[in-house]
Amino acid sequence: MDDATRALMGLWDVAGENVRALGAEDWARPLPGAGVGPADVAELAIHLTGVHYAGPETLREAVAAARHRAETQLAGRTSGDPVLGAQCLDMCLHVHDLTAALGAPADLRDHEPAAREACRLVLRVLPRLLVAAVGADDATLRVAVRLGDDRAVHVTHGAVVPGRPEDAAEAADAVEIDPGGLLLLLAGRRDAESLRDAGALSWTGPAAEAFVHRARLVAA
Repeated sequence: MDDATRALMGLWDVAGENVRALGAEDWARPLPGAGVGPADVAELAIHLTGVHYAGPETLREAVAAARHRAETQLAGRTSGDPVLGAQCLDMCLHVHDLTAALGAPADLRDHEPAAREACRLVLRVLPRLLVAAVGADDATLRVAVRLGDDRAVHVTHGAVVPGRPEDAAEAADAVEIDPGGLLLLLAGRRDAESLRDAGALSWTGPAAEAFVHRARLVAA
């Protein structure tokens, strides 16, 4: 099992632990950003498991079964596999929503290999989001997604190139962001200011300002 799959299973464990601990009143707690996808904790559990609501114990058992199915499906898959990436993206957001609804949002930095794998998918559309948010094809904005160990993936002028976080300073407008922060920002789960306060995001310049406040994934 590679690091991304192991981190994904860790997210499933967090989901399972929280669902097992739900009180009777917790199932109706609204999710952050409700309006797209599940509206409350019960609907999220149904979405994760694929079963119709039939009481708390059924859903608790279904979450455990869904985790086992995911582990079986992902056996032998490695970083770069689109199925693994899609599941990492879903679970990063779902676990954030579940734990945020319960008042103690999970820190995706604790599951960063899964967040990095999810970012592989997001980076494919990031140049388009940059243009849509900034409104200029020739914007000099550079977005550096920090991967740790002084590594980053940069998106500049619609091109994805490898580089170092400090290279972002070469652009007049620059954004630096953690993988989990990028997912939560683009999915509308966290705003730019709260991510900046948490040390997951920094930006400088008007194009960067526009990006961090306007760029969003559709139907995230």
